[in-house]
Amino acid sequence: MRYSNHNLLIKNPHPQSLAALVMLTKKLAPRPYGYRVWLRYRKWYLREHKRKHKAFYCYYCGKGPLKKQSDFEYDLATLDHVHPTSKGGSKFLSANIVVACFACNSRKTDKSVEEFKTYLKTDRII
Repeated sequence: MRYSNHNLLIKNPHPQSLAALVMLTKKLAPRPYGYRVWLRYRKWYLREHKRKHKAFYCYYCGKGPLKKQSDFEYDLATLDHVHPTSKGGSKFLSANIVVACFACNSRKTDKSVEEFKTYLKTDRII
């Protein structure tokens, strides 16, 4: 390929090739070390929780049974920190972690359990 053709391709790339490049970059980008450790801990915690309780139910709303892996967010089991790590809670302490549905976990953000339960009652979500 001549330089002029190569230069033309770089100046005006096709949108599909850009999308493919973005997806490839995300897939090949190295994850931070802490993220890999958290994923390993999540896998261990969910396995132990299922062994003990036989199913996943949301700690906050009682929804269940939830799935460990799912294409849909509404039935996905996530781990939530009871005392948020942003407020000094331990990240890998089993007593600080509960299973929650995706909806409750994303609504709770960095609230404490008491703040979250009052939030649920005032907004009449549950």
